[in-house]
Amino acid sequence: VVGQLRETWHSAATGAELQLRAVVRTPEEAARLKLDLCGAVIRDGLLLPLRDLRDDLGIEVYTVPDDADESVGLAAAFDGADVAVLLSAAHADFTPSPEGSAAADAQVVPRAAFHARALRKYNAAYD
Repeated sequence: VVGQLRETWHSAATGAELQLRAVVRTPEEAARLKLDLCGAVIRDGLLLPLRDLRDDLGIEVYTVPDDADESVGLAAAFDGADVAVLLSAAHADFTPSPEGSAAADAQVVPRAAFHARALRKYNAAYD
Protein backbone atom coordinates (compact mmCIF):
# COMPACT_ATOMS: atom_id res chain seq x y z
CA VAL A 1 0.00 0.00 0.00
CA VAL A 2 2.83 2.39 0.84
CA GLY A 3 4.33 1.86 -2.61
CA GLN A 4 0.97 2.48 -4.30
CA LEU A 5 0.44 5.68 -2.32
CA ARG A 6 3.91 6.96 -3.27
CA GLU A 7 3.47 6.05 -6.93
CA THR A 8 0.08 7.76 -7.13
CA TRP A 9 1.37 10.84 -5.32
CA HIS A 10 4.40 11.22 -7.58
CA SER A 11 2.39 10.68 -10.75
CA ALA A 12 0.04 13.49 -9.68
CA ALA A 13 3.08 15.82 -9.64
CA THR A 14 1.66 18.14 -6.99
CA GLY A 15 5.09 19.30 -5.91
CA ALA A 16 4.10 18.75 -2.28
CA GLU A 17 5.83 16.20 -0.09
CA LEU A 18 3.91 13.03 0.72
CA GLN A 19 3.59 12.55 4.45
CA LEU A 20 2.61 9.08 5.67
CA ARG A 21 1.42 8.26 9.16
CA ALA A 22 0.65 4.89 10.66
CA VAL A 23 -1.70 4.70 13.63
CA VAL A 24 -1.30 1.64 15.85
CA ARG A 25 -2.84 0.64 19.20
CA THR A 26 0.17 -0.68 21.11
CA PRO A 27 3.98 -0.55 21.09
CA GLU A 28 3.87 -4.24 20.12
CA GLU A 29 1.77 -3.42 17.06
CA ALA A 30 4.25 -0.64 16.20
CA ALA A 31 7.10 -3.17 16.42
CA ARG A 32 5.26 -5.60 14.11
CA LEU A 33 4.62 -2.81 11.61
CA LYS A 34 8.28 -1.83 11.69
CA LEU A 35 9.31 -5.44 11.09
CA ASP A 36 6.79 -5.83 8.23
CA LEU A 37 7.80 -2.63 6.44
CA CYS A 38 11.50 -2.41 7.23
CA GLY A 39 12.59 -6.01 7.40
CA ALA A 40 15.18 -7.22 9.88
CA VAL A 41 18.34 -9.22 10.30
CA ILE A 42 19.73 -11.05 13.31
CA ARG A 43 23.25 -9.90 14.18
CA ASP A 44 25.06 -11.14 17.27
CA GLY A 45 21.76 -12.52 18.59
CA LEU A 46 19.93 -9.20 18.21
CA LEU A 47 17.04 -8.53 15.86
CA LEU A 48 17.96 -5.32 14.00
CA PRO A 49 15.83 -3.47 11.43
CA LEU A 50 17.21 -3.15 7.90
CA ARG A 51 15.63 0.24 7.38
CA ASP A 52 14.17 3.04 9.51
CA LEU A 53 10.47 3.82 9.21
CA ARG A 54 10.88 7.58 9.48
CA ASP A 55 14.29 8.20 7.91
CA ASP A 56 14.15 5.65 5.08
CA LEU A 57 10.44 5.27 4.41
CA GLY A 58 9.12 8.63 5.61
CA ILE A 59 6.45 7.06 7.83
CA GLU A 60 5.57 8.53 11.22
CA VAL A 61 4.10 6.09 13.73
CA TYR A 62 1.50 7.19 16.26
CA THR A 63 0.56 4.81 19.07
CA VAL A 64 -3.01 5.56 20.12
CA PRO A 65 -4.34 3.21 22.81
CA ASP A 66 -8.03 2.25 22.86
CA ASP A 67 -8.85 4.20 26.02
CA ALA A 68 -10.60 7.34 27.22
CA ASP A 69 -7.95 9.57 25.59
CA GLU A 70 -8.26 7.89 22.19
CA SER A 71 -9.89 10.86 20.48
CA VAL A 72 -7.05 13.18 21.58
CA GLY A 73 -4.42 10.79 20.21
CA LEU A 74 -6.27 10.30 16.94
CA ALA A 75 -6.73 14.05 16.53
CA ALA A 76 -2.95 14.48 16.88
CA ALA A 77 -2.28 11.66 14.42
CA PHE A 78 -4.62 13.12 11.79
CA ASP A 79 -3.73 16.78 12.36
CA GLY A 80 -3.07 18.34 8.97
CA ALA A 81 -3.90 15.16 7.04
CA ASP A 82 -5.73 15.49 3.74
CA VAL A 83 -6.45 11.78 3.35
CA ALA A 84 -6.75 8.80 5.69
CA VAL A 85 -6.42 5.25 4.42
CA LEU A 86 -7.81 2.78 6.94
CA LEU A 87 -6.34 -0.68 6.49
CA SER A 88 -7.78 -2.56 9.43
CA ALA A 89 -11.12 -3.50 10.90
CA ALA A 90 -9.71 -2.02 14.11
CA HIS A 91 -10.51 1.36 12.60
CA ALA A 92 -14.14 0.50 11.84
CA ASP A 93 -15.25 2.75 14.68
CA PHE A 94 -14.83 5.94 12.66
CA THR A 95 -18.33 7.20 11.96
CA PRO A 96 -19.27 10.11 9.70
CA SER A 97 -20.58 13.26 11.27
CA PRO A 98 -24.35 13.78 11.04
CA GLU A 99 -23.84 16.25 8.20
CA GLY A 100 -21.86 13.66 6.24
CA SER A 101 -18.97 16.10 5.80
CA ALA A 102 -15.26 15.48 5.32
CA ALA A 103 -13.10 13.20 7.46
CA ALA A 104 -11.90 16.20 9.47
CA ASP A 105 -15.43 16.39 10.90
CA ALA A 106 -15.69 12.65 11.53
CA GLN A 107 -16.71 11.56 14.96
CA VAL A 108 -14.41 9.13 16.73
CA VAL A 109 -16.19 6.60 18.90
CA PRO A 110 -14.03 4.52 21.28
CA ARG A 111 -13.95 0.91 20.12
CA ALA A 112 -15.75 -0.50 23.18
CA ALA A 113 -18.60 2.01 22.82
CA PHE A 114 -18.80 1.35 19.07
CA HIS A 115 -19.12 -2.40 19.57
CA ALA A 116 -21.65 -2.02 22.39
CA ARG A 117 -23.78 0.25 20.18
CA ALA A 118 -23.50 -2.14 17.25
CA LEU A 119 -24.56 -5.06 19.46
CA ARG A 120 -27.59 -3.10 20.72
CA LYS A 121 -28.62 -2.31 17.13
CA TYR A 122 -28.13 -5.92 16.08
CA ASN A 123 -30.19 -7.21 19.02
CA ALA A 124 -32.92 -4.65 18.38
CA ALA A 125 -33.14 -5.75 14.74
CA TYR A 126 -33.63 -9.40 15.67
CA ASP A 127 -35.87 -9.10 18.77
